Amino acid sequence: MLLLRNIRRKLISTENKFITYLLYAIGEVILVVVGILIAVNIDDWKNESQNRKLEDKILREISSNLSLDKEGIQEDIDLMKFMSRNCDSLLTYLNRYDEPPEVMKEIGVVLRGTPHFNPNLNGYKLLETKGVDILINDELRNEISSLYEIWYTYYAKYENERVNYVLNIVKPKLVDYFNMSLNPDYYMKSEYNISSDDFRKMKSDEYFKKLIKAVKYENQLVLLRATQLQDEISGLETSIAKELEMRNN
Repeated sequence: MLLLRNIRRKLISTENKFITYLLYAIGEVILVVVGILIAVNIDDWKNESQNRKLEDKILREISSNLSLDKEGIQEDIDLMKFMSRNCDSLLTYLNRYDEPPEVMKEIGVVLRGTPHFNPNLNGYKLLETKGVDILINDELRNEISSLYEIWYTYYAKYENERVNYVLNIVKPKLVDYFNMSLNPDYYMKSEYNISSDDFRKMKSDEYFKKLIKAVKYENQLVLLRATQLQDEISGLETSIAKELEMRNN
């Protein structure tokens, strides 16, 4: 009996040590797992914090670019309105005058004008580099992509068409009547002089009159697109301002 009791004691002692070791090992594993989870969460938090700071920087950069774009497109709008008025004035002069008025020196220059909008893309290029997914607001992300990928591209297409029209059709016809020279005091630092004989020839040139009407039409078409683009720029600028304001509150 004594032998059996000793054996039993040894088995219990061994079993207790095994359970102790097992519990210790399990505890160690749990501590390691918890440590890993905490480290991962801290790392995720740091990455998320860095992404939000970067997102904020990108949005502010885009907002600053949009402010400059609004100024640029407004300058083009004002210039295109000026060009349309000059087309009307030229047609009036051709119908009512027998001699070229002094202002013809400037009108000829205006007719060959091709206002060109150059958007500021620094903020959007930074966004492309970092990945558009960094923007957590899906609606804002789509709005930004729409302006830069669709509206700006769409508007550039109309501008290029007008540039080609002026260079290939309008400018060659202007050479038939105007003598071009440099003058720092005139628009685009040029003046287009026209003689009395050439002015009278222009008066009887029905194709030229149709061409001037076509210039105004092309100009008005781009002007319409410019006004629409201006609204889109203002809309995105407002959306970004609201997003930044919401984050700071």
